[in-house]
Amino acid sequence: MDISLKGLLIEPFSEFEMKMDAVYSISLVLSEDVVINMKAKIVHSEASHLGFQWIDIDIDSLATLRRLLEFNLNDPEEISRELAQLVSRKH
Repeated sequence: MDISLKGLLIEPFSEFEMKMDAVYSISLVLSEDVVINMKAKIVHSEASHLGFQWIDIDIDSLATLRRLLEFNLNDPEEISRELAQLVSRKH
């Protein structure tokens, strides 16, 4: 439903068994050659939506996510600011 540098919002399939403390491996397949792989945990749930926060994302997936977001946002500088904040929190 939505994706950002901080996480994603999904509408899970009906058989999904939610575990709030679990870390999930998520692969977002954009094309045959382009996949964003990450590890994430559920940080909130609403009626039919789950919000995940990134725990880990490899550098290639992060670069792909950044390009995807820059393409879809009116303000590419916003991506740079968010990415700088994420990097500073990790160190």
